[in-house]
Amino acid sequence: MYKVTFNTKNFESRRNRRDWEDLLRNDFAVAINGKEFTCETDEDLENRFGIIAGHETSIDDNDYFYLEDEKYNKQRLMYGMYGIPQGYVSFDKTLNTIKAKGKIEIPFSSFYDIRQGNFFKGCYIEIKKL
Repeated sequence: MYKVTFNTKNFESRRNRRDWEDLLRNDFAVAINGKEFTCETDEDLENRFGIIAGHETSIDDNDYFYLEDEKYNKQRLMYGMYGIPQGYVSFDKTLNTIKAKGKIEIPFSSFYDIRQGNFFKGCYIEIKKL
């Protein structure tokens, strides 16, 4: 059994962003802090990992949340990486690390290509074996 937690407590939030998408990304990072998912099996963890990495979608309403602001209106977002992550994080290597060490912390930046920037500095996903 595994616990997956979004940790964005070190994200430097700034609500005065001029661009609507930067404000939405800001609010996204703040909103997902502490969100947890429990995965019963390796397969459940792999499915959750696919959603987080942007490789999978979900029809489960529990995988989504809403943000609303006058600059970006009402947005439905998934509990995963924002936008279209173009980086690559190996699930197999991640699972092996968890099994060997009991946990792993994966920076959000690992899910994005370097050309996408590092907007989410200080944010990471923690996966623990329970």
